[in-house]
Amino acid sequence: MQKKYLMEYVEGDAVTQTFLVSRAQLRTASNGSFFIDLDLGDKSGKMNAKVWKATRELFETFGADDFVKIRGTVETFRGQRQMRIESIMPVRDSAVNVADFLPVTDKEIEPMLKQVHDAIASIKSAPLRALLEAFFDDAELRKEFCTAPAAVSYHHPYLGGLLEHTTSMLVMGLDLVETRPELDRDLFITGLILHDIGKIDEFSYDRAFKYSDRGKLLGHLVIGADMIRDRAKAIPDFPQDLLDLLVHLVLSHHGEYEYGSPRLPMTVESLAVHHIDNLDAKMNAFVQIKKNAADPEAAWSDYSRMFQRELYIGEGGSA
Repeated sequence: MQKKYLMEYVEGDAVTQTFLVSRAQLRTASNGSFFIDLDLGDKSGKMNAKVWKATRELFETFGADDFVKIRGTVETFRGQRQMRIESIMPVRDSAVNVADFLPVTDKEIEPMLKQVHDAIASIKSAPLRALLEAFFDDAELRKEFCTAPAAVSYHHPYLGGLLEHTTSMLVMGLDLVETRPELDRDLFITGLILHDIGKIDEFSYDRAFKYSDRGKLLGHLVIGADMIRDRAKAIPDFPQDLLDLLVHLVLSHHGEYEYGSPRLPMTVESLAVHHIDNLDAKMNAFVQIKKNAADPEAAWSDYSRMFQRELYIGEGGSA
């Protein structure tokens, strides 16, 4: 029988299966008894779960990033699917295929990577092309760029998400430069490719999607700017003014101080990258909300904290 993944289960389904724990907390109910609040996941997504009438001893048998075999039932609570767990026990790493527990892009990696390489080959500025080649001729960095998610949960939260996000932005950007001659094409395309390069160090994603220590301390804007400066140092006579424009684009691409940008976009290229980035992220986030709707027949999503409103997802919630 074909394996069923977590997000394919609906209300009322009985489940006996192994999942990855991404978060676990021992909490106290209003009657004083313990219960365990946890998030389970596999490559299809995450679902909240509860173990009622738990004990501290049971809680200490597993933790975040552990695999567990559960027996439970899917319920709906406040419009969201939730697992009521009757039994839970840890599972050895050697007994599972880790690839089954991390979500992955449904797009082919090689064609997307070719889009990046084709864009690099089209760059006429020798310093910018040399800089991009310094990044993407590095086999280890290229592998990480093709593997990293674009976010932990916000948009493109799956393996290959960073590459998918970048190529999606490239498609929009290459169309835009055909109609907006005020854009410096080489700087703009380089910015599209490198704007999120710091995410390969911001996240850890070998078992679950989390922020690395460096990611928490610095964030991908600062990490990416440092990576660009470091690679540019190895390129003879890289123009300082060009480097400043590119670093400004990376540092400002979130568009607002409240979203982590230390500078606001002050060039036409940085402004364009910011809006394309925001559009692609929001569109993908909408797709994730639609895909993970608790009721596949619903016309409206539940309230989204991200968008601060309900969203019309049409007749049927599945993407």
